[in-house]
Amino acid sequence: GIPDVLDDRDTGLLCDPDRESLTDAMTWALVHPDEMERMANNALRLIRERYDIRTTARRYTGFYEGLVRHRRFSRGAKDVVRRTVGTLLSGKTRPTDHSPEQRGGGLRVLMYHRVYQDPGTDILSVTPFAFFEQMKWLREEGYPVFAVSEALSRMRAGTLPPGSVAVTFDDGYRDNYEWAFPVLSRFKIPAMVFPVTGFVLGEGEHPRYRGSAIPVEYLSIGQIREMKQAGMEFGGHTHTHPLLSGISLESARNEIGQSKKYLEEWTGSPVRIFAYPNGVYTRALFPLLSDLGFDAAFSVHPGLNRPDTDRWLLRRTEISGRDSLQDFMAKMRGGFDWWHTLYQKQKGSYS
Repeated sequence: GIPDVLDDRDTGLLCDPDRESLTDAMTWALVHPDEMERMANNALRLIRERYDIRTTARRYTGFYEGLVRHRRFSRGAKDVVRRTVGTLLSGKTRPTDHSPEQRGGGLRVLMYHRVYQDPGTDILSVTPFAFFEQMKWLREEGYPVFAVSEALSRMRAGTLPPGSVAVTFDDGYRDNYEWAFPVLSRFKIPAMVFPVTGFVLGEGEHPRYRGSAIPVEYLSIGQIREMKQAGMEFGGHTHTHPLLSGISLESARNEIGQSKKYLEEWTGSPVRIFAYPNGVYTRALFPLLSDLGFDAAFSVHPGLNRPDTDRWLLRRTEISGRDSLQDFMAKMRGGFDWWHTLYQKQKGSYS
């Protein structure tokens, strides 16, 4: 058999090259026709996914589109330094080989915004090809990927496996449903989406895309419900996406509470996790969030979350349109945490 196609008891049967082993395997196959049919279908699907000409063409197309995007976003020597140091500071390849602190219950939460074939220069848009390759790499490398709620519960209990990961999306763009959701479903990866409920209702749009030549669409209520039924989670992100440090606490209460009310109505489930718009917060928001029934909140501070991380300042690792697959690997191993920390100290909050 071909080593990367034949997986014992999944896509076929492996046996020793002798008469007795071959006889046993053939006897088992004759006695278990349903299992043989299942393995044959698995093998056929695997071959189609890996060797189909259309799949190969899409991979080549995605690869060259990635090169074009990386050149478009290139910052010259700054990127060379960033990637070199990021690679040097990266940890091991597989989750079981991670550093002692991550083996002790560390959780890396990935932060996405858009998954879209962006023809412009939107750094927040990860291409569908790149997103597919990233999720595929997580699964192939054996990273344990949890829903956010389960991951946080396990982290507090000290039962997180090594290299644990959770996936989040901010703002609630329609491409999360059209492009990201099918990939997440394919690899059985749960995610939490933080929609801006006013955008869902058509009451506004993100300032970043105001006046955009290509209109940006947001999730519909029906799409939110479909994703929820499929196992995706939803968290609060305010009703109109204001910078919470620039409005009164009463206005913040209305923004957060209104968003929570809508999401719970749409999903039929409690909403207990929040994400600060643009990562902007004040500590006065912590008791307000608790009073509204939230258990935790995500910032955009980089790095791993550990059992002693402040529950109102949970950390996330930003994945952007600038990232190659190698960059993604380095980010998963913590290689860019230093860069993001330095950037935020210089530039302030994420935007």
